[in-house]
Amino acid sequence: MKGITNAFLRCLFRVFRFSRDQIGEIAYDLFWEG
Repeated sequence: MKGITNAFLRCLFRVFRFSRDQIGEIAYDLFWEG
């Protein structure tokens, strides 16, 4: 059960980090474009 939880958290963290990077790039573009 613990292995499944660790894998889930790792996947969740990867998705969060990816989405955060995407948001950062969009905000960066909007900041410099606007």
